[in-house]
Amino acid sequence: MKLKLTLLAATASMLAYQPSPARAQVTAAQAAQLGTTLTPLGAEMAGNADGSIPAWTGGVCTMNLASGDNGNIPPVFANEQKLFTIDASNVSKYADKLTPGEIKMITTFQGFHMDVYPTHRTGCAPQWVYDNVKKNALTSYMKGDYPFGFAGGIPFPIPQNGEEIVWNSNTAWAGQDTSDEVSNYIVPFNHSPILTSTTYVTYFKDLYQPGVTTANYDGIYTRDESQVSAPANRVGEVYDSFQPTSTPPLDYRVWEYLVGQRRLRLAPNIGYDGAYPDCGGLMDADEIYVFNNKPDHYDWKLLGKKEIYVPYNENGASLLPDTSQLLGPQFLNPDHIRWELHRVWVVDATVRSGFRNLIAHRTVYADEDTWSFVLADEYDSAGNLVKFNSILPMVDPAIPAVPFITTALYDLHGGGYCMFQLPVGPNQWILKNSDKPVSAFDPQQIVNSAAD
Repeated sequence: MKLKLTLLAATASMLAYQPSPARAQVTAAQAAQLGTTLTPLGAEMAGNADGSIPAWTGGVCTMNLASGDNGNIPPVFANEQKLFTIDASNVSKYADKLTPGEIKMITTFQGFHMDVYPTHRTGCAPQWVYDNVKKNALTSYMKGDYPFGFAGGIPFPIPQNGEEIVWNSNTAWAGQDTSDEVSNYIVPFNHSPILTSTTYVTYFKDLYQPGVTTANYDGIYTRDESQVSAPANRVGEVYDSFQPTSTPPLDYRVWEYLVGQRRLRLAPNIGYDGAYPDCGGLMDADEIYVFNNKPDHYDWKLLGKKEIYVPYNENGASLLPDTSQLLGPQFLNPDHIRWELHRVWVVDATVRSGFRNLIAHRTVYADEDTWSFVLADEYDSAGNLVKFNSILPMVDPAIPAVPFITTALYDLHGGGYCMFQLPVGPNQWILKNSDKPVSAFDPQQIVNSAAD
């Protein structure tokens, strides 16, 4: 699920950047590859040469939901044995399929390792999403930093540049109207986890509503609302936001209702490299879901595709009875994380002239089957690798999708990490349907609800 914190561009930044002319979409011959040599979302249909990445055969779109505890899905591939483990003793052997951040984690933190399992290409979406994506391939285009001419699916199944991949990630399929209860933690180095908030989050996806077309799409791909239920001193806080695919005239917005102040206000600091409140200064707003932002502060260079080991099909973590089994004192318990070999798009981003960001350079890796960013290596202005960012994708055939729920961001310099949106309770890594209408995401509703 793609919860997006909203972002406010500084006035000076808007004045400094002048949009470039519209960029052409792909040809009909290229679009004809979708569903043949390419999957309906644009990944390579075939496996790799040695078979370690299999062909895509449709993904995991159905499962017996009654077979899991509490009616939720069981862990996929639960009886599989790991193929091998990558650790400090053999990291050089696998270096060609690791990112610099993964290598740094292995060589810096004693005991960190990666258990590698067989690869399963579980990505799936409804047929109507596939149909929309095929249409989008012929009509979508970039104007400046923003996509136009699309609806009901990702805009660029056959991307021509790095910015198009960013927008595919921003708009990746993870359901329509969903909700989930999640918690956020900071874990200082060699320390026990500190709960910073528990929230009930609800999402409304304008982009994926029934009947949406390029003619009636309102330009807002996601609206969300977060209601805080813990800790005690934050109970009653509410955050509403919407995330558009073009600015201006639309802009990213987040509103916050703070109980102590009893007023609604815009939250201009939650955006770009503004600190995310629930991570003790470790995570910036644009680091949620690996990269969570408009692309306009960076120059993006598409480096191509690469086979690397990434976290994938993490349903097994949903069976853990409490967070202490997953949240270790230096990193997530590697015995509960599943790594698989997948093809990813590699995009290099450097801060654009005239802008600033605490992360001056980042390399992001997008899963070819889902378009979500799965990993990022992040560098400061001196060229030092300072952070490693990752998500834990799991399989939810009830949507169907491989949603990106949880972000784990590691400080490679001083140690410690932030865990963003860890679902609450065992076997709760399942998005629930939400029946909230779009009107419920009007910021004024925060004030009305608080007064009830």
